[in-house]
Amino acid sequence: MKDLTESRLASDISVRFQPDAPTRVQELALISDIEEITAVGPDTVVLLSNAVSTGGWMVSAALRYAWERRACAVLAPDHAVTDATVELARRLNVALLTSRRDITQLGLDIAIQLGIARAGVVARIQAFSEHISQAASLSELASLISREFGGSKVQVRVSGAVTVDREEVPQPSDGTRADDGEIETLSVDVSHGTADIELVLIGTGGHTRDYAEQTLRAAAPVLRALLHESRLTAILDSLPVMSIASLIGSAAAGQLDEPALALVLREDHIVADRYRCVCILVADRESAGAAVHQVWQQALPDVPLIAIADGWLAFVPAGERGARPDSVAEIRRGFGAVRLLGASIGASAERAGHGELLDGVREAWLAARIAGPSGVNGVAEAIGAEVLEFSEIPARLLDRLVPTELAGRLAGRLFPDLIADPAAHEIVEAVVTYLGARGSVSGAAELLGVHRNTIQTRIRRAEDLGVPLGDPAAVLSTHMLLASLLRSLPR
Repeated sequence: MKDLTESRLASDISVRFQPDAPTRVQELALISDIEEITAVGPDTVVLLSNAVSTGGWMVSAALRYAWERRACAVLAPDHAVTDATVELARRLNVALLTSRRDITQLGLDIAIQLGIARAGVVARIQAFSEHISQAASLSELASLISREFGGSKVQVRVSGAVTVDREEVPQPSDGTRADDGEIETLSVDVSHGTADIELVLIGTGGHTRDYAEQTLRAAAPVLRALLHESRLTAILDSLPVMSIASLIGSAAAGQLDEPALALVLREDHIVADRYRCVCILVADRESAGAAVHQVWQQALPDVPLIAIADGWLAFVPAGERGARPDSVAEIRRGFGAVRLLGASIGASAERAGHGELLDGVREAWLAARIAGPSGVNGVAEAIGAEVLEFSEIPARLLDRLVPTELAGRLAGRLFPDLIADPAAHEIVEAVVTYLGARGSVSGAAELLGVHRNTIQTRIRRAEDLGVPLGDPAAVLSTHMLLASLLRSLPR
């Protein structure tokens, strides 16, 4: 409507009322009989011919019909409109235009002007498409779209999680921001592969919804290309690189220091609002790089890997609860069937914003260090890569300090009578639960779902079999040893 009322026809048209919100025009309908208005569609300018506009009541009726049919405007002869008619248009929020010219002839001119306006919109979208095709990153693309819509917020969402969030407010000559009226959210599906990806515009910055939708659709191929380019960059980053470790012949040398934040946070690696950091450490980065990256692409293809000295980092969007599958479960499934000797993977707790980025990296890095290959004499077991969450570190530390096989050997030497007892599992389980409950018989009974007398009987039996529960100096080491032993005892 704004394009039409500001066109060369402006001198022939008087705007008696026009809604504040942008209004799009799809069709024109010349009405010579009032009943014909019942067939008009949404976003239509209803033109009341001079013959049908015999009085103000006819214009009022046309306004009501237009409101019911969601038409955008009524154009009537100037003499047929009264102040009451204008007030009705305002209440119904339907644009009311008048003219002294013959409405039929004016309708032909409007149709021509509408075609010109549509051609102008197409040309503008084409020019904008060429402009944004030069964007070098996802954040730059989002900034260009935001500026086009007066600083409206632009987001890229992957499986419901925001991975890009830009709001570039331009500097108008009067120092004010474009008034967007009622904020509405528009989105375009940009999915490729298995990921659910959306380009989202929050507010249209004074433009019509139709123009905003066409612009987002024009930007979708550019966004898709940048996503593919980001994936290619991640592949190139994962290729073997010359490092101090390779020069001195020790691939594990880089594992002595945690990654620095400056090496982690780069402009082209956008972090979601909520995320989990994942750290992959390998004994030999050059030989494992291709395999790690191939498995990662199958598990989380739209999350780039960031190369560090002794492995890779990734920031996996967490999203809303239930919005995406658990990222650690996806990683475990992906790496579970791949035997990568020396590979260990750690995942941080859920983090929010750039302020918690370094904490997330430290948690994931520490979990990956603890999750290192387990087995006899440091030789990895024949299983997939180890994956450990930060919250699981306390339990894993026990295995690292007292490996299960070592616990079995020590218990066999220290408590041979306990190991030989047919009820060894139940006795050890009762002792470990009792010590874990800080010496509370009732607490241990509740945890195991048995009567407290059963716990007391098994604890006395353990002491009879040589377990030193009465010696404070031996309680901690005994607890650690039996907790590790419990995993290998048959029920």
